Amino acid sequence: MTGVDLLSKRTRNAFREEMVGWTLAEISTEFDNEGFKPDHDHNPQVGGQRRGLIEQLYHRIDFADPRQAARVLEVYQTVVARAGR
Repeated sequence: MTGVDLLSKRTRNAFREEMVGWTLAEISTEFDNEGFKPDHDHNPQVGGQRRGLIEQLYHRIDFADPRQAARVLEVYQTVVARAGR
């Protein structure tokens, strides 16, 4: 049973756009640190390698699952800390 997303699409898109200034390796590392792997079979309809990678990562995440949402927030915490530098 799928519930309501705990992290809105608007929030996810905002963080995706913040991460487009990162390298592909940096993006992969941050999500990998929280146990997320991209779905390379998913073909998101977005422009750019970084946006595409993030959408492939998002595709495997159940944003209605509190445990997975909490792990995504750990990634986002790193994004916020880096943006504040």
